[in-house]
Amino acid sequence: MFNNPPSSGKWDRFTVPGWYGNGDNTHNEMTYDDIYVATGPNAAARVEIGDAPTYKNSRNLAISTPQTWGDSQIVFTVRAGPFKDLSHAYLYVVDANNNVSKGYALGQAVPNPPDGVAVK
Repeated sequence: MFNNPPSSGKWDRFTVPGWYGNGDNTHNEMTYDDIYVATGPNAAARVEIGDAPTYKNSRNLAISTPQTWGDSQIVFTVRAGPFKDLSHAYLYVVDANNNVSKGYALGQAVPNPPDGVAVK
């Protein structure tokens, strides 16, 4: 991972190791899936779609790409990830302090988002 950080305090790369194999170490493969990186003071803020009425109970989550983010409106592009349809999915807004909103049921293919949220 990160060994011997540069003296400037800035990184020029990072690695995300992921491996799968046959169990006897004769055939191992590297794999990466759905890596999301955000930086800056509000990096924790995000919109996610989950598979349960509460964030804590969601076992599948997909991060959507924010286009604009303000105090009264969030515009984002839905990234459905593992969801074949959104009829049983829930939308969560996570703020910069990692506080998670209640889950908003998406219902049908065209959801009724919460106030201040526009879905592209």
